[in-house]
Amino acid sequence: MEIRDCPVDQGPDALLEEAAKRVAAGAVDPDNVDPRTFGPGGFRDPTDLLDWLIRNRPPLVEPVLVHGDLCLTNLLFQNGSLSGFLDLPGAGVGDKWQDLAIVQRSLQDHMDGHHGHPHPGCRPDRLLDLLGITPDPQRHRWYLLLDEIF
Repeated sequence: MEIRDCPVDQGPDALLEEAAKRVAAGAVDPDNVDPRTFGPGGFRDPTDLLDWLIRNRPPLVEPVLVHGDLCLTNLLFQNGSLSGFLDLPGAGVGDKWQDLAIVQRSLQDHMDGHHGHPHPGCRPDRLLDLLGITPDPQRHRWYLLLDEIF
């Protein structure tokens, strides 16, 4: 089986379609997002954010298998090595930046102590270096903002 044979589309168009349904249903909780997303200096409301996401949708250049919510709490480790994944309903063919943006935010949150003790030596920006991936700030931001709707 090849990646193109995967029946689950998690590319930008499919994600925007689901995001539009959530916004229309009033299912976005503005109190459960980064405080900078809505309000002064941010978006007026979820509809304003969705409009921006639609206007700035990145193309799906390099389809890969994505987890869909790749954060540290969805990774299993054993003896210091990755041994498995949890919470896979968002898995499918999509853009690697979806997972990269979410996992980097998760690393940053853990570093800052949002989930217990701070880890000041952790540098989320090193992840891309270790993977040999050139940063793409626009895609990174787009996927973080998209995640605010979910």
